[in-house]
Order: sequence, then structure tokens, then C-alpha cells
Amino acid sequence: MTPSEFRCTRCHEVDRCVVYHKLVENGNEATSELGALFTSKTNHLLPMHSDFLTKWVHLISLETGDVHYWRKQIWLNRSSDRELHGQYVQKNTG
Repeated sequence: MTPSEFRCTRCHEVDRCVVYHKLVENGNEATSELGALFTSKTNHLLPMHSDFLTKWVHLISLETGDVHYWRKQIWLNRSSDRELHGQYVQKNTG
């Protein structure tokens, strides 16, 4: 985080930012440097929320890596090679 209480109070992303900081980065009022603003936005969150968000952030990062891998494979392999491995878009024969 690059906190500034003045800027953060006016930011439309402040809720997402402080929730992410608390749940994924194990942040607190001191590490956020936002004091009461941080507490007021996150005091309702429980450890089960952290478990849930951490799991989904991990799954999304895995999926993103997979997408980047396959996007690269489109350009690195010939279509005939991708077809042999079932990694192709089927021709429209209709």
C-alpha cells in the first residue's frame, strides 16, 4: 500500500484496498497507516473472510497464468501441432 489518509478518504477504491490489505496481506491499522479509517472499513471482517478471499485470489492467479500460457502457445506452435494435442478451435464445417 502507498497510504495517505487524505487521498484514501477521497478514493473510490478505498474499500477494496483496505479489505485486501487486511484479508490477504494480514494488514492492520498500523501497517495501513490509515488509523481509524482502516478500522471503520474492516472491523466487521472475520478470519473466515480471509480464508475465502485468499483462496479465490490464489485460484484467479492460477487461471491467469494458465491463460497467459495458452495465449503464448497459439503463437509458438503450428495449428497442426495444436490440433494433435487437442489445443485448437475446431473448424466450422456447417
